[in-house]
Amino acid sequence: MPKLTEAQKQERAQKAQTFDYMSDEAYEEVMSQLDCDCEPYSDVYTLPRWNAQGYMIKKGSKGIKKIVYLKSKEKDAQGNETGRTITRPKATVLFCRCQVKKYQKQ
Repeated sequence: MPKLTEAQKQERAQKAQTFDYMSDEAYEEVMSQLDCDCEPYSDVYTLPRWNAQGYMIKKGSKGIKKIVYLKSKEKDAQGNETGRTITRPKATVLFCRCQVKKYQKQ
């Protein structure tokens, strides 16, 4: 995998802080499981989003398990889109700002 330039790293970090869709129900569900002052959508992300921003999860941290629903285009056996949109569940784990630390350069 090629090394990223600083501009590419900044772009990934910026994109990792944006959301295409925000749900009040998801916000409340995550808030009910937090025992700190972190806010969903601003302080709570998945591991890939934290990594893109230059953070790693602290050892021993326990994440919040959440089911998310992903929308995608249905494809036929040949790999062509059929025009139908399907929704499928996916399990994910969320971590708050209290559970991460900045990568240390070595």
